[in-house]
Amino acid sequence: MAEGWIKLHRGITNNPLWTQDVFSRGQAWVDLLLMVNHEDKKILFDGGLVECKRGERILSIRHLSERWKWSRDKTKRFLDLLQSDGMITYKTDHKKTIVNVVNYSVYQDTIIQEKPVKSHRKATEKPLTDTNKNEKNEKNDKEDKKYIYIREFTENKDLIKTIIDFMKMREKIKKPVTDRALKSMINKLNELSKDESIQIKILEQSIFNCWQGIFPLKEGSYGSTGQNTGADKKKYNVKPSEWKPKATGGDDPI
Repeated sequence: MAEGWIKLHRGITNNPLWTQDVFSRGQAWVDLLLMVNHEDKKILFDGGLVECKRGERILSIRHLSERWKWSRDKTKRFLDLLQSDGMITYKTDHKKTIVNVVNYSVYQDTIIQEKPVKSHRKATEKPLTDTNKNEKNEKNDKEDKKYIYIREFTENKDLIKTIIDFMKMREKIKKPVTDRALKSMINKLNELSKDESIQIKILEQSIFNCWQGIFPLKEGSYGSTGQNTGADKKKYNVKPSEWKPKATGGDDPI
C-alpha cells in the first residue's frame, strides 16, 4: 500500500468535475475528509452554539444523499461500513448527524515541514535521477511513521516538541532514532512516569547530557536542579547555545 500524503485543497469540491456525476465510495470518503473541521470550533445550529471538534462535522443523511447522488439507505449503509471498519464514528438524532473521522491527525499532519531548496546547478549539468526522489520519499515515509507513533502516544504539544528535540540530539551525536527505538523509548517513558511534565523532564535530562537512552530523573541533572558541568556536551561538540533545549513555548513543531 502506498504511504505518505499530498496536499488537497478544499476548493476542489467546487469543481464541476467533482460533483457532476454520482460519487464513488472512494470519492465519498475523500469528500468526508474535506468536509470535517480542521480545528475545534463552535457553530450555530438550531438556534444555539454547538461545539464541533477537530475532525468532526454536523451533517445530515439527507444532505449527504443529495450531495453524493445516492439514496438515503445507501448513504447510511456506507456510513455504517466506515464505522464498522473504524474509519469514522457517527451519531444520528432527529435533527442532525455528527460524523467524526477517527485519527484525523494522521491524514492531515506531518512531523516535518520541508523548506524549499534553491538550486545552484549549472544548465550543463545532468538532471538528478529518480533515485534521489525515491530516497527522499522513503525518508518522508519514515518520518510520517514516527509522527504517527508520537501522536498516538500524546497530544501534548510541549511533550511532542521535547520528543522531537530528543530525536534531533540523537541525530547530532550520529545515533539516529529508528522506528523500533522510538517505540521502545515511548514505552519506557510511559513506564517511568505517567505524568507528562515529568516525562518532559526525563527527556530534557537525556538531551542535556547527550544520552542515547532515557532514565529516571537524577538529582543534579537537567530537569531536576538544572546543575550540570556540560562535559558531555564538549565531548560531542555541541555548541553551548544548544545545551538547553527549548521544550516549551513557540510554534507547534508538528
